[in-house]
Amino acid sequence: MSDPLCYIALCETNDVALNFQIRHFLKLAQQKNWQQDDKVFIAKIDNKVIGFARFVTVSSNHFWLRGLFVLDEYRRQGIAARLIKFSHQKLAHESSNEVQISCFPLDYLHDFYHRLGYQTTLAENLPETLGLRYKQAQKDGKTWLLMQTTL
Repeated sequence: MSDPLCYIALCETNDVALNFQIRHFLKLAQQKNWQQDDKVFIAKIDNKVIGFARFVTVSSNHFWLRGLFVLDEYRRQGIAARLIKFSHQKLAHESSNEVQISCFPLDYLHDFYHRLGYQTTLAENLPETLGLRYKQAQKDGKTWLLMQTTL
């Protein structure tokens, strides 16, 4: 028996039914809703949202990977990596300049992001607003890594 097909796409904000489905998914995943400028990519199997990646626009060529989530029963199947790779392609295609993407992953996710081209970096290498956000998270006791890639 073959695996069901997994479709990955950029979420269009004008699709009311899909937006409702994604908002329900985000609630189940205990994730925050996206903002108007965010780029949200989804993974679907059998018309069911099973994963998402949310990129916050920091500047015209810098994005913050603010959320990546795949439902438990679909994990360890490469879906998160496919979401990231697809989103990287789309974000790079939309820009005529280099695109930088930053993320604040938990320590145990270092190797996952490293395999996708992310390197550890310093807060000083980020746009000011994002660097301040990372430093505040550290003061608040978060033990996130700071990683970045250039497309």
